[in-house]
Amino acid sequence: MRRKLASWAGLPAGCVEHDVERWLPLRPGEGIAHFGSAVTEYRFRVAAEAADFPELVRLYFRDSELSLVRTGIWSFDRDECTQLLNHVADPPNRVDLVIGARVVPDSEWVYPAKGLALGVIPETGLIASVSAYQPCGISQYLQTIHNVEQAREFRY
Repeated sequence: MRRKLASWAGLPAGCVEHDVERWLPLRPGEGIAHFGSAVTEYRFRVAAEAADFPELVRLYFRDSELSLVRTGIWSFDRDECTQLLNHVADPPNRVDLVIGARVVPDSEWVYPAKGLALGVIPETGLIASVSAYQPCGISQYLQTIHNVEQAREFRY
């Protein structure tokens, strides 16, 4: 798994889980997640090795097809984040970034035609989240991919 987003063109269609496992080892176990206003259900696995990434890399599948790859912090190096943001330029869409229990208005930079969304913290310029998916329109992104649910504490 590489950290090359400058020329990113989106996840390829038809990439199924057993094909992914041939080139990327996955940890045992899986989870369920929901994204978008349509509360679309995904089954997710975690990459076993993601040494180039500061946080876990999660791979989300729908009907066994890889539909979404997400990670948290891209880099703690402001210069590296600035370089990437300058290269991808201004996004065609900005939506609210949901990060933990916080909502940061207009801070998720969405490039639906490229299958890429970057969560940018305005105060620091750091990239707090990266989502890679198949190219689509903004409406499909909002309905099926955008993280709309804030983290909540479990009651004991």
